[in-house]
Amino acid sequence: MVTSECTNYDISPVYLRNTQENIDLLKDEFADSPDNLFVRGSFARGDRPFGDIDISAYNPGGTYRGGTYPSTFEGIPISYGQLPLEKLEDYFQTCLRGTSSLMETLPIKVVDPLPLDIIERQKAEFIATRIPDYLLFLQVEEKIAREDPGKNEKDIYYYRKREGGSKRSISRMVWTIKGLYPELFAISNTTEALDKIEEQKMIPNEIVNATRVIANLVSRDFVDPTVWEQNTTLIKEWIDTVLNPCVKRYIGHHIPAGLVNATDIATDPTAGNDELERAFNYAQGEPVAHRQWLAMFALAKNPSLPKELLSAILDQHKGTFSYRNVIRNLLRNPSFPISQIEIGDLSHDPYAQFLLKQRQIKTS
Repeated sequence: MVTSECTNYDISPVYLRNTQENIDLLKDEFADSPDNLFVRGSFARGDRPFGDIDISAYNPGGTYRGGTYPSTFEGIPISYGQLPLEKLEDYFQTCLRGTSSLMETLPIKVVDPLPLDIIERQKAEFIATRIPDYLLFLQVEEKIAREDPGKNEKDIYYYRKREGGSKRSISRMVWTIKGLYPELFAISNTTEALDKIEEQKMIPNEIVNATRVIANLVSRDFVDPTVWEQNTTLIKEWIDTVLNPCVKRYIGHHIPAGLVNATDIATDPTAGNDELERAFNYAQGEPVAHRQWLAMFALAKNPSLPKELLSAILDQHKGTFSYRNVIRNLLRNPSFPISQIEIGDLSHDPYAQFLLKQRQIKTS
């Protein structure tokens, strides 16, 4: 029988177990590690299919001490990342893009209690002070993603899950509803959260059913384009016409109008130079670190932003761990002059180095 959890990734034994069983086995795999290791992303949430397993090390200096680690876990690729322990608190305080990791991350091996202390402290601080800003970030990210989902002909799944109304949109939709109703943060799994949201009459059954169809189709080699279009459109329309107006009213009561206006301009590819310069100046003067980060995140991806302002973002924030996603947006921006950056400037972020190499190949 084909269900919403039946995919062409189901050859792995991980799909025969529940999330806690998989996490326990992953802990066993790394039991002898000398590193502070945490798992995040779809594997931590139990959101199938698993394109990979995201594991991060939070060690002093940001280096792995455990030598060679496995590249797969029961057939699922493992992607390794790292953040210096001494930068971890600032990262979670400043980078709103890291909020989902903060709220969902699970320890795999802990040799130092400090990372756990930081994570628990930042979770509490997020709930108390940053939820409205995170909701604005989710709207900004969704708008940017719909403009440019990151097409990659060599990896259909990578592109497909980033389309409007697909897996990433559904995740942002669920995170948004959790922000409006913070008690739902206790439910990590997206399917379980949607079931609870539907049970409480916050979302129509037809939208939940559409998310199940997308979950079933997103990793398949062949997808009926009509079925895909019908369901992603249904999800996008509900987000745009029902959810977003509620979010905008909430944001309007909790966030300065200047920041909302700056992000609106920053995500508008048709905005003029004068408007964009005003948005940039607003971001420069924003005293709250995560709000300045949010405005810069949006500006960095706008292809209409003047090159001197794109360069200014780079000069001010390259090498800053909490601004890694902002620098990645610059590298994805076709207007950004890549001649102004060297691989060595990105030594703290291997993925940004990869993006730069891609741009250099395309322009060579």
